[in-house]
Order: sequence, then structure tokens, then C-alpha cells
Amino acid sequence: MSHNLLSLELTAKFLHYSEKELKQLVVAGEIPYFQQGDRYVFEQEKLDNWLSNNLINNEFQKRKKRAERTNDTPIAISSYLQTSGIAPHLSGHSICAILKNLTVLADETGLLYDPDEFYNEIRQREQLSSTAMGNGVALVHPCHRNNYLIQSPFLCLAKADTPVYFGDSNGAKTSIFFVIACEESALHLQILKSLCQLIEKTDLLEDLSLAKTRGELLASIQKAEIQIKNLI
Repeated sequence: MSHNLLSLELTAKFLHYSEKELKQLVVAGEIPYFQQGDRYVFEQEKLDNWLSNNLINNEFQKRKKRAERTNDTPIAISSYLQTSGIAPHLSGHSICAILKNLTVLADETGLLYDPDEFYNEIRQREQLSSTAMGNGVALVHPCHRNNYLIQSPFLCLAKADTPVYFGDSNGAKTSIFFVIACEESALHLQILKSLCQLIEKTDLLEDLSLAKTRGELLASIQKAEIQIKNLI
């Protein structure tokens, strides 16, 4: 089977579901799939975006309340951040302007092969559905995982000078923006899960709201990482 296509068994392992639970999602039409004969098949990219949406909207945790998932040890988010990829004063009064300025910030890391294509990718992702979480944070990322887009995985962190409407369904404005850039789906989802844990279970948002410099923003992440370790 193509590396871009997953069987029911592989998809269940990827999502940490039983095959029975995954079939229930298929029957309910709650997960993207298609059939090859009598087999259920899942496209990797569509699966990535489905899981990203569910993590951002907290639906994955609601469906699957397992202690081993909610208590997964997060990876070191700070290890993927570099000073050049942190902006304490991001400008922009629209989604388009924010995405353009986040692309400029990502390019400052020196890890983008093609900034224009990166901008197109993150814009396409926002057009599919907003990455705004509803608590003032957005987890921006490309629509596709692409080996020719970035040199190595990295994160960016930006704080907007003025909160902007970024597509949150409740109309809430967004002021904190993470950019996640990974070539591999597994790492992308690990980082996404870890960020969600830091946001939901630590003082990260409060500390970021008070931070005024690159150093203070990075220190907020590092403090949250210590807090989450103490909770597990």
C-alpha cells in the first residue's frame, strides 16, 4: 500500500484506537476515508488535518478519554524554538496580514526553502478551517507535510500587538500565534498534542500575555514545560 495511504489496522495504531472504535467513526462518517473493495483506506494528509482539527477543538480528547493519552509526556517544545523565530510584537489587522508576517518570521529562522510556498500552505490550511483555539491562541501550520518546504522541523512563537479575529467560531480574537513546521506527520502531531497540553494544563497563556520580550516568551514556554512534567 502506498506510504500516503493507511489501512484500517495502521490507522488504528496511529490514532491509538482499537479497530472496532475506528470502524465506529467510519460508520458514523466522522473520519475521512474511502473504500478499496471491502477495505477501508485512509489518506495520510486528510487524516493529519482531521486529527489537527480535533486536537485544536479538543474533540479528540472528548471522544477518547484515556489516561495514557491525556498524560502523555510532552516533547520539549522549547527545543524547536530559536530566538530568531520569536516575535513579541507581531503586526497585522487581518488573517492575511498575520499569515504574511508569520511567514516572514518563519523565514528568519533560515529553515524555509520557499517562503512563498509556505505562505500558500498556511493560508490554504486556514481556508480549510481556522487553527484558532478559542482561548486567544492559534496553532498555525501548513496544509501538507512536505519535505521540500523546510530544511528541518521548527516552531515560531509570536504575540500580536493587537488581538485580531482569526476565524474562531465564537468570534473571539487571537493574540498568540504558534507556527508548527514539520516534514513528518508523527512529529507534527506530537508537537500539536504537546502544545495543547501546555495550553490547557499550565499557566502558559497567562505568562505569555505578560511577556514583553523574546526572552520572556521563551522563558514562559520553558516554565510551562517544567509545570507539565510535575503534573505527570
